[in-house]
Amino acid sequence: MKTEILLSCLIAMLVAPSCAVSRTSEMPVPTAGAPRTENKAVEAAKVELARGLSVDPAQIRVDSLEQVSWPDSCLGIPTPGEDCSTIETPGFRVILQARDCHFTYHTDLSGENIREETAGTRGG
Repeated sequence: MKTEILLSCLIAMLVAPSCAVSRTSEMPVPTAGAPRTENKAVEAAKVELARGLSVDPAQIRVDSLEQVSWPDSCLGIPTPGEDCSTIETPGFRVILQARDCHFTYHTDLSGENIREETAGTRGG
């Protein structure tokens, strides 16, 4: 019995580091010396979604994070009557999962400007 437990622990230790590496490799890597702004953008999107769904942000999973350049200051999602500056705005497309649905957000680099692209599409 002790041998089986020890063997299981050894296998788990060998497998866990490779899993951790593959998960972090999906995140965009900032250029040298740049702050890790994607963390602020992701957190802002999670807080926004959690507020809308009335859930704890810890219950929200990040499915995808992509660094993009938005075509304007409205991050490509203007609201009716909004005046958007036609200046390229760097930021992120953040896809979150909660309640078995996906939610896509556009953010600027700081996460201060955030807009919802899709309102919950079913997905696995």
